[in-house]
Amino acid sequence: MPQVESIPRLAERDAFIALVESAKKKHEANEKISPREMRAWAKWEAEEDEKRGRRWLAAMPKRAYCSVVGRQYKVLNEQADAFGIPLRGDTVDAMAVLRWIHDFFAKHRLQLPSIVRGETKNGTPRDKLTLEQVEVYRRRVKLLENQLEVDEQTLLPRNEVHELLVKLGRVLRGAGERIHKQFGPQAASILDVALDDYDALLMQLVEEKPEPKQNAPKEKRRR
Repeated sequence: MPQVESIPRLAERDAFIALVESAKKKHEANEKISPREMRAWAKWEAEEDEKRGRRWLAAMPKRAYCSVVGRQYKVLNEQADAFGIPLRGDTVDAMAVLRWIHDFFAKHRLQLPSIVRGETKNGTPRDKLTLEQVEVYRRRVKLLENQLEVDEQTLLPRNEVHELLVKLGRVLRGAGERIHKQFGPQAASILDVALDDYDALLMQLVEEKPEPKQNAPKEKRRR
């Protein structure tokens, strides 16, 4: 590619275009192009490339922008809402985003160095979370909430557990009476002692109130 000349002045524009048209016609006719025509054509191609590039950057497809910056749609939209970066929509004006970034740097040039070092206004270190890290934590919380919902569906309400245990006690009492009739009071007394302990534990279940921080030690009760 020949060396590109400086942009012609407006007064010379017509002559410049004439040289470009002449170079194109000679190229199509397979004729020799003069160095001056070649330089004009090269400059014209450079100008057209720049115009096409600016048009594409001004309406960059969102998918292409996500690929370039390595971020997902959702992350870009959150950044747009949180900071006002012009990233909303199906296309992105990349030049507007660049202007926003440089304006942001200019506006916060005094505070940014300490932020980058991870310091507070008092100069002490602080924890820094990026939006990506926040998103990761949000997903983890959502997974835990979903798992908790599944676990809750497998648990029995306290009153239902108590009712079942009361029925079990009645069954065991009936078995104790049959043991008494068949094997005598000594054999039945062993079961009576066990049932008394059972009743004591059952009353403890009714009267016990779970502590707030252990509102659902569900994995233990599930057994």
